[in-house]
Amino acid sequence: MAQRATVLLVGTVHLDRPDNGDLFRLRIFDVFSDERQQEIQQVVEVLQTFRPTEVALEILPEQADALNADYAAYLKQTYTLTANERHQLGFRVARSAGLTGLQAVDWNQTVEGVPNLAELEQLDPVAYDRLMRTEQQKSEALEARLLGQTYLSFLEQLNDKQAVEASHRTYRQLARLDPATHVGARWIIQYWYYRNLLIANRILDLAEPGERILVLYGAAHLPLLKQFLDDSQDVDVMTFPELIAKGSSADVVSLSSLDAER
Repeated sequence: MAQRATVLLVGTVHLDRPDNGDLFRLRIFDVFSDERQQEIQQVVEVLQTFRPTEVALEILPEQADALNADYAAYLKQTYTLTANERHQLGFRVARSAGLTGLQAVDWNQTVEGVPNLAELEQLDPVAYDRLMRTEQQKSEALEARLLGQTYLSFLEQLNDKQAVEASHRTYRQLARLDPATHVGARWIIQYWYYRNLLIANRILDLAEPGERILVLYGAAHLPLLKQFLDDSQDVDVMTFPELIAKGSSADVVSLSSLDAER
Protein backbone atom coordinates (compact mmCIF):
# COMPACT_ATOMS: atom_id res chain seq x y z
CA MET A 1 0.00 0.00 0.00
CA ALA A 2 1.37 3.42 -0.97
CA GLN A 3 2.40 5.71 1.85
CA ARG A 4 -0.06 8.52 2.50
CA ALA A 5 1.01 12.10 1.99
CA THR A 6 2.11 14.04 5.07
CA VAL A 7 1.04 17.65 5.64
CA LEU A 8 2.99 19.89 8.01
CA LEU A 9 0.77 22.79 9.15
CA VAL A 10 2.68 25.86 10.31
CA GLY A 11 0.72 28.87 11.52
CA THR A 12 2.36 32.26 11.11
CA VAL A 13 1.75 35.95 11.61
CA HIS A 14 2.04 38.26 8.62
CA LEU A 15 5.53 39.74 8.83
CA ASP A 16 4.81 42.52 6.34
CA ARG A 17 1.64 43.67 8.20
CA PRO A 18 -0.66 43.75 5.15
CA ASP A 19 -3.95 45.62 5.30
CA ASN A 20 -5.84 42.43 4.44
CA GLY A 21 -8.92 42.69 6.61
CA ASP A 22 -7.46 40.99 9.69
CA LEU A 23 -9.09 42.30 12.86
CA PHE A 24 -5.76 43.04 14.51
CA ARG A 25 -2.39 43.87 12.95
CA LEU A 26 0.56 43.14 15.21
CA ARG A 27 3.59 45.35 15.50
CA ILE A 28 6.38 43.31 13.93
CA PHE A 29 10.09 43.23 14.66
CA ASP A 30 12.60 44.54 12.14
CA VAL A 31 12.58 41.59 9.76
CA PHE A 32 15.78 42.70 8.06
CA SER A 33 17.93 43.22 11.16
CA ASP A 34 20.91 40.88 11.36
CA GLU A 35 19.59 39.30 14.55
CA ARG A 36 16.12 38.60 13.20
CA GLN A 37 17.45 37.36 9.88
CA GLN A 38 19.52 34.83 11.80
CA GLU A 39 16.41 33.76 13.72
CA ILE A 40 14.39 33.43 10.51
CA GLN A 41 17.15 31.27 9.06
CA GLN A 42 16.97 29.08 12.18
CA VAL A 43 13.26 28.54 11.53
CA VAL A 44 14.02 27.72 7.90
CA GLU A 45 16.53 25.11 9.05
CA VAL A 46 13.93 23.50 11.31
CA LEU A 47 11.40 23.42 8.46
CA GLN A 48 14.02 21.87 6.18
CA THR A 49 14.09 18.81 8.42
CA PHE A 50 10.56 18.00 7.24
CA ARG A 51 12.01 17.44 3.75
CA PRO A 52 9.05 19.00 1.88
CA THR A 53 8.23 18.02 -1.67
CA GLU A 54 5.69 20.87 -1.93
CA VAL A 55 5.35 24.25 -0.21
CA ALA A 56 1.77 25.59 -0.09
CA LEU A 57 1.13 29.25 0.69
CA GLU A 58 -1.70 31.61 1.62
CA ILE A 59 -1.98 33.14 -1.81
CA LEU A 60 -4.71 32.95 -4.45
CA PRO A 61 -4.22 30.57 -7.40
CA GLU A 62 -4.66 33.44 -9.86
CA GLN A 63 -1.53 34.98 -8.33
CA ALA A 64 0.52 31.78 -8.67
CA ASP A 65 2.22 32.75 -11.92
CA ALA A 66 3.50 36.01 -10.45
CA LEU A 67 4.55 34.22 -7.27
CA ASN A 68 6.56 31.64 -9.15
CA ALA A 69 8.07 34.23 -11.48
CA ASP A 70 9.39 35.97 -8.37
CA TYR A 71 10.61 32.64 -7.03
CA ALA A 72 12.41 31.85 -10.30
CA ALA A 73 14.12 35.25 -10.11
CA TYR A 74 15.05 34.51 -6.49
CA LEU A 75 16.69 31.25 -7.56
CA LYS A 76 18.72 33.25 -10.08
CA GLN A 77 19.63 35.75 -7.33
CA THR A 78 17.91 38.59 -9.19
CA TYR A 79 15.03 39.08 -6.73
CA THR A 80 15.18 40.76 -3.32
CA LEU A 81 12.96 39.14 -0.72
CA THR A 82 10.28 41.28 0.90
CA ALA A 83 9.32 41.03 4.57
CA ASN A 84 6.37 38.77 3.70
CA GLU A 85 6.60 35.34 5.34
CA ARG A 86 5.92 33.75 1.96
CA HIS A 87 9.33 35.02 0.94
CA GLN A 88 11.21 34.87 4.23
CA LEU A 89 10.14 31.30 4.96
CA GLY A 90 8.44 29.88 1.87
CA PHE A 91 11.00 30.86 -0.75
CA ARG A 92 13.95 29.91 1.42
CA VAL A 93 12.60 26.49 2.38
CA ALA A 94 11.56 25.74 -1.21
CA ARG A 95 15.03 26.62 -2.48
CA SER A 96 16.74 24.46 0.13
CA ALA A 97 14.42 21.58 -0.84
CA GLY A 98 15.30 21.98 -4.51
CA LEU A 99 11.73 22.83 -5.55
CA THR A 100 11.05 24.50 -8.88
CA GLY A 101 7.88 26.28 -7.72
CA LEU A 102 5.42 26.86 -4.89
CA GLN A 103 1.70 26.13 -4.59
CA ALA A 104 -0.99 28.81 -4.17
CA VAL A 105 -3.91 27.30 -2.24
CA ASP A 106 -5.89 30.21 -0.80
CA TRP A 107 -9.54 31.05 -1.42
CA ASN A 108 -10.98 34.38 -0.32
CA GLN A 109 -13.97 35.81 -2.15
CA THR A 110 -17.08 37.73 -1.27
CA VAL A 111 -20.06 35.39 -1.01
CA GLU A 112 -23.40 36.88 -1.99
CA GLY A 113 -25.78 37.08 0.95
CA VAL A 114 -23.12 36.47 3.59
CA PRO A 115 -22.91 39.23 6.22
CA ASN A 116 -19.61 40.92 6.97
CA LEU A 117 -18.05 41.77 10.31
CA ALA A 118 -19.32 45.36 10.13
CA GLU A 119 -22.87 43.99 10.22
CA LEU A 120 -22.01 41.92 13.30
CA GLU A 121 -20.87 45.07 15.07
CA GLN A 122 -24.04 46.96 14.13
CA LEU A 123 -26.47 44.19 15.08
CA ASP A 124 -24.93 43.20 18.42
CA PRO A 125 -22.65 46.12 19.42
CA VAL A 126 -22.35 45.33 23.14
CA ALA A 127 -21.33 41.69 22.70
CA TYR A 128 -19.15 42.54 19.70
CA ASP A 129 -17.30 45.27 21.61
CA ARG A 130 -16.77 42.97 24.59
CA LEU A 131 -15.32 40.27 22.36
CA MET A 132 -13.09 42.74 20.50
CA ARG A 133 -11.71 44.18 23.74
CA THR A 134 -10.81 40.69 24.90
CA GLU A 135 -9.19 39.91 21.57
CA GLN A 136 -7.27 43.20 21.64
CA GLN A 137 -5.77 42.18 24.98
CA LYS A 138 -4.80 38.80 23.52
CA SER A 139 -3.30 40.52 20.51
CA GLU A 140 -1.19 42.81 22.69
CA ALA A 141 0.07 39.81 24.69
CA LEU A 142 0.89 38.01 21.45
CA GLU A 143 2.72 41.08 20.20
CA ALA A 144 4.79 41.25 23.39
CA ARG A 145 5.84 37.62 22.94
CA LEU A 146 6.72 38.22 19.30
CA LEU A 147 8.92 41.19 20.15
CA GLY A 148 10.45 39.65 23.27
CA GLN A 149 11.68 36.23 22.20
CA THR A 150 13.20 34.42 19.28
CA TYR A 151 11.09 33.86 16.19
CA LEU A 152 11.47 30.11 16.58
CA SER A 153 10.18 30.13 20.16
CA PHE A 154 7.34 32.43 19.17
CA LEU A 155 6.23 30.14 16.33
CA GLU A 156 6.33 27.11 18.58
CA GLN A 157 4.02 28.85 21.06
CA LEU A 158 1.77 30.20 18.31
CA ASN A 159 1.31 26.64 17.03
CA ASP A 160 0.87 25.10 20.47
CA LYS A 161 -2.31 23.05 20.84
CA GLN A 162 -3.73 25.33 23.54
CA ALA A 163 -3.09 28.46 21.47
CA VAL A 164 -4.75 26.89 18.44
CA GLU A 165 -7.79 25.87 20.48
CA ALA A 166 -8.04 29.38 21.96
CA SER A 167 -8.04 30.84 18.46
CA HIS A 168 -10.90 28.55 17.48
CA ARG A 169 -12.93 29.63 20.52
CA THR A 170 -12.81 33.21 19.29
CA TYR A 171 -14.62 32.22 16.10
CA ARG A 172 -17.11 30.16 18.06
CA GLN A 173 -17.86 33.28 20.10
CA LEU A 174 -18.31 35.30 16.92
CA ALA A 175 -20.83 32.70 15.81
CA ARG A 176 -23.00 33.48 18.85
CA LEU A 177 -23.36 37.19 18.09
CA ASP A 178 -26.89 38.48 17.45
CA PRO A 179 -28.73 35.20 18.10
CA ALA A 180 -31.98 36.76 16.86
CA THR A 181 -30.76 36.80 13.25
CA HIS A 182 -27.90 34.27 13.54
CA VAL A 183 -25.76 36.72 11.60
CA GLY A 184 -22.63 35.62 13.46
CA ALA A 185 -23.27 31.96 12.76
CA ARG A 186 -23.99 32.73 9.11
CA TRP A 187 -20.66 34.53 8.72
CA ILE A 188 -18.79 31.67 10.37
CA ILE A 189 -20.48 28.88 8.39
CA GLN A 190 -21.02 30.54 5.02
CA TYR A 191 -17.68 32.33 4.85
CA TRP A 192 -15.08 31.22 7.43
CA TYR A 193 -15.79 27.48 7.44
CA TYR A 194 -16.41 27.53 3.70
CA ARG A 195 -13.13 29.31 3.01
CA ASN A 196 -11.09 26.91 5.10
CA LEU A 197 -12.80 23.86 3.62
CA LEU A 198 -11.87 25.02 0.12
CA ILE A 199 -8.29 25.67 1.23
CA ALA A 200 -8.11 22.18 2.72
CA ASN A 201 -9.47 20.74 -0.53
CA ARG A 202 -6.72 22.49 -2.48
CA ILE A 203 -4.11 21.07 -0.14
CA LEU A 204 -5.61 17.60 -0.59
CA ASP A 205 -5.40 18.03 -4.35
CA LEU A 206 -1.61 18.10 -3.91
CA ALA A 207 -1.56 15.02 -1.71
CA GLU A 208 -0.26 12.32 -3.98
CA PRO A 209 1.13 9.24 -2.17
CA GLY A 210 4.44 9.99 -0.52
CA GLU A 211 4.22 13.76 -0.89
CA ARG A 212 5.41 15.90 2.02
CA ILE A 213 3.51 19.19 1.92
CA LEU A 214 4.59 22.16 4.01
CA VAL A 215 1.67 24.55 4.52
CA LEU A 216 2.50 28.08 5.72
CA TYR A 217 -0.68 29.92 6.71
CA GLY A 218 -2.08 32.55 9.03
CA ALA A 219 -2.39 30.91 12.43
CA ALA A 220 -6.14 31.59 12.69
CA HIS A 221 -6.69 29.00 9.96
CA LEU A 222 -4.99 26.15 11.83
CA PRO A 223 -7.96 24.74 13.78
CA LEU A 224 -10.20 24.23 10.77
CA LEU A 225 -7.47 23.20 8.36
CA LYS A 226 -6.30 20.52 10.77
CA GLN A 227 -9.87 19.35 11.37
CA PHE A 228 -10.72 19.12 7.67
CA LEU A 229 -7.44 17.43 6.75
CA ASP A 230 -7.72 14.95 9.62
CA ASP A 231 -11.34 14.20 8.76
CA SER A 232 -10.40 13.40 5.18
CA GLN A 233 -8.28 10.45 6.34
CA ASP A 234 -6.29 10.94 3.14
CA VAL A 235 -3.21 12.51 4.74
CA ASP A 236 -1.17 12.39 7.91
CA VAL A 237 -1.07 15.81 9.60
CA MET A 238 1.91 17.09 11.57
CA THR A 239 2.12 20.29 13.62
CA PHE A 240 5.12 22.57 14.10
CA PRO A 241 5.61 21.62 17.79
CA GLU A 242 5.54 17.96 16.75
CA LEU A 243 8.27 18.64 14.20
CA ILE A 244 10.41 20.28 16.87
CA ALA A 245 9.72 17.50 19.38
CA LYS A 246 10.61 14.91 16.81
CA GLY A 247 14.07 16.42 16.58
CA SER A 248 14.53 14.74 13.21
CA SER A 249 17.88 16.40 12.56
CA ALA A 250 20.85 17.63 14.51
CA ASP A 251 20.21 20.94 12.80
CA VAL A 252 17.16 21.56 15.02
CA VAL A 253 18.54 24.03 17.53
CA SER A 254 17.50 24.04 21.18
CA LEU A 255 14.89 26.73 21.75
CA SER A 256 16.12 27.40 25.26
CA SER A 257 19.65 28.04 24.02
CA LEU A 258 18.37 30.44 21.37
CA ASP A 259 16.37 32.46 23.88
CA ALA A 260 19.36 32.56 26.20
CA GLU A 261 21.24 34.42 23.48
CA ARG A 262 18.70 37.25 23.33
